[in-house]
Amino acid sequence: MYIIHNHIVDYPDKNVLDIGTDEKEADNAQLFSTGIHPKLIDNTFDEKFKIVSNLAALPNCAAIGECGIDVFSSATVAKQKETFIQHLHLAQQYSKPVIIHCVRAYSEIISAINATRFSLPVVMHSYNGNIQTTEQLLRRENIYFSFSDKILARNSSAQKSLEIIPLCRILIETDNSSSPLQPIVSLIATQKRVGEEEVIKSNNQVFEQVIMNYEL
Repeated sequence: MYIIHNHIVDYPDKNVLDIGTDEKEADNAQLFSTGIHPKLIDNTFDEKFKIVSNLAALPNCAAIGECGIDVFSSATVAKQKETFIQHLHLAQQYSKPVIIHCVRAYSEIISAINATRFSLPVVMHSYNGNIQTTEQLLRRENIYFSFSDKILARNSSAQKSLEIIPLCRILIETDNSSSPLQPIVSLIATQKRVGEEEVIKSNNQVFEQVIMNYEL
């Protein structure tokens, strides 16, 4: 099964490894994403972003991110939005999809996407938005929803949101977990009333649509 967002270096299947700004990992990764996590925004951002910009030009860079806005970051929301927009411009420059980390800042994320007129694929990673947020995001055809094992938690808002998200907009990820993916597949299959094989097949097709610059 293809994995859109992964922090596990030796994961066996097709996957996009999040290397952040680690240039050494870029040489070893089949496909990777590069970006600055909102919790890592500090006074070294400009230096780090130069590294991200260089990595984005490499042929095995599949996406920009994870990047975004997190209310628990030490950086202000205004600063995070500014740096997120920089990531969006970089993604536009190289025609790459964006993998987004968002915690309680969906309106700011949507505002930045609208302001930049970003039309390439957007992946809301480890998604946990409620029904109202999901309805708002679904209005944009270029937004996809990626689920990690966090969706298995009893208090997961995303479980209810699954009911209204089309299968063709759903992806599955490991994030930073080594837990089996089968329970996530099973939950999605149950919610969408389809077989688990169909969930996996759809995930792989959506992956190929999102990572559109590569022959897999």
